[in-house]
Amino acid sequence: VRRAIATAIDRTKLASAVYRGTLVPSDTVQLDPRYRTNSRLPRYDPKTATAVLRAKHITVDFAIAGAWRNSASAAVQIASQLEAAGVTVNIHSYTQAEFWGPKDRGGILESARYDLALTSWSPALDPDRSYLFGCAATPPGGGNSMFFCDHVYDADEAAGAREYDPSRRAPYYRAAAKLLLTASPVLPLGFERRTYVVLSRLEGFKPNPLGREYWNAWKIARR
Repeated sequence: VRRAIATAIDRTKLASAVYRGTLVPSDTVQLDPRYRTNSRLPRYDPKTATAVLRAKHITVDFAIAGAWRNSASAAVQIASQLEAAGVTVNIHSYTQAEFWGPKDRGGILESARYDLALTSWSPALDPDRSYLFGCAATPPGGGNSMFFCDHVYDADEAAGAREYDPSRRAPYYRAAAKLLLTASPVLPLGFERRTYVVLSRLEGFKPNPLGREYWNAWKIARR
C-alpha cells in the first residue's frame, strides 16, 4: 500500500506547482552522493496506483502543520492525487506546536495520531540516519515518528557508524537506504532549495547545504 501511494503522487508536479522550483525532487534522505543507493522510488504511475488502492477502500487521516510553509497547498494536491487513485483522505491541520509537540503533551507525530503526515527534518552531512529510523529512536527517545523498526536496518547503520573510511562506510549506508526505499516508511519529496536576497555589496555570502547561512561570517565583508 505504501509503495502504491508513492506511485499515486506526482512529486515533480508538486515541486513545480506548489513549491515553485524551491524543492528538488529526490528519492533519498542522504545529502552525500557517496551514501546513496541506486534504487529508486516507484515512478509516478496513477494507473498502477489505482489498480492497487481502489479495491482496498482505504481512508487515511492526513496530518499537516497547516501554517508551515506550503503545507496546506501541498496537502490539497497530494490528497487530490490520492483520491483519484481511490483513497479517501481527511486532512487535519494543526498548529506547529501541536504537530511537532512532544509525546507527553500529545504531539501529533510523536503520538502517532495520523495515517499520513507531511513533515520535514534537516539531514546531517554524516550519513547516519539511525536517529530518524532506528528502532531505539521511536518517541520519546528520538525522531522516529514513523515508528519504523527493522533490525537489519539497525545492523547496517551500526556497522557504518563503526567505520571512519567513507569507502568502508558506504556499502552499509547504501544497504540501509535501499531497505528504506523498499519498506517505504517515508516518501521523500525532495530537498529544499532556499532563495536568498542580499545586497550587491555583500561579499563572501556562501550558504551551505545544512542551511547555516552565516557559517563563514568572519569572512563576509561589505564594500
